[in-house]
Amino acid sequence: ILKKKLTILMNMAEFILTQRWYMESLQWRRGDVNMDGVINSADANAVSQHLTGSSVFTSNIQKFLADANLDGMIDLSDVSHINLGLC
Repeated sequence: ILKKKLTILMNMAEFILTQRWYMESLQWRRGDVNMDGVINSADANAVSQHLTGSSVFTSNIQKFLADANLDGMIDLSDVSHINLGLC
């Protein structure tokens, strides 16, 4: 039983270290929805298209980055935030 618990703890530690490395390596900022390293009108257009349903974000990271004003929702205020350069 002790060996099994030790293996589980080691696997958890490896998972935590892997996840920490992944989160620290992200280079995108809120508002950079298309993840090209620049926050501009292309990002605002991507959010607008997502809101109208003409284009849907394909990843959770895009949804995370689209919440430019950090209010927990993706809406027109995020588009404004990006267009005004407040990110």
